[in-house]
Amino acid sequence: FAVDMRGQGREQFTCQHLLVSISNEIDLRRRENQGSAVGLPEGDEIGWHPQSIWFHSNPRACKNVPQCHLGGRLRVGVTEQVVLLDSSGVAIGVADKYLVHDDSTPLHLAFSCYIFTADRQVLVTQRSLSKGTFPGVWTNSACGHPAPGESLEGAVRRRTRDELGIGLTDIRLILPDFSYVAEMNGIVENEMCPVLMAVIEAETPIATTPLEVEDHRWLPWVKLVDDVRSSIFEVSPWCATQIGILAELGADPFKWPTGDSALLPATLR
Repeated sequence: FAVDMRGQGREQFTCQHLLVSISNEIDLRRRENQGSAVGLPEGDEIGWHPQSIWFHSNPRACKNVPQCHLGGRLRVGVTEQVVLLDSSGVAIGVADKYLVHDDSTPLHLAFSCYIFTADRQVLVTQRSLSKGTFPGVWTNSACGHPAPGESLEGAVRRRTRDELGIGLTDIRLILPDFSYVAEMNGIVENEMCPVLMAVIEAETPIATTPLEVEDHRWLPWVKLVDDVRSSIFEVSPWCATQIGILAELGADPFKWPTGDSALLPATLR
């Protein structure tokens, strides 16, 4: 279950009311064993997957439970799946994205992308404050998880379209074998995370999705490297590590060597 905290003009629910609504909806779906929508206010969306029930809210809004009010739209639906990996990068299963991240997150497949303009400006984004992992943290242009059976470039195109409203065509693999483990607020990321770069026209409009991206800005690549190294600009742990590795490839991103696809996680080869 997801609550869009940015909804405007919607009926207000107390936390208690919301939990009752969730409980009632679960009971309805179990009895019906189907995906049809019933019992919701007009305009709300409902979906059902018997193995996929999740609830995500902005913890800052719940400091006074149960007195706090959650405004916005209640959405229930099938969640995004991630590919679980063994230590050699072989796929060993799938799991719900919103259930897999906890204090012992298993190794799974992801990617990071850095989007540049011809004048070597790079797009950096601030993760939405409502995200369950690393909320409000500045990071690289886009991150995501290839879906089961999805190609790496396909995942990059899908995610950048969904998060940033842009279509990428010029995508290049740079760091095929990057991986990391990071933790924030007790939630761990544990990913094999190939790094790619892409180039767009400087005048390309960016249309961010609020539930994914809080803010964005363009920075000269050299300035980003210097500011991250000097701790003037704090970014996500994976982004900081990636920037350090990428900087060693040279000051001009357009001259970085293309990564060897044979070094990708086995499931992507």
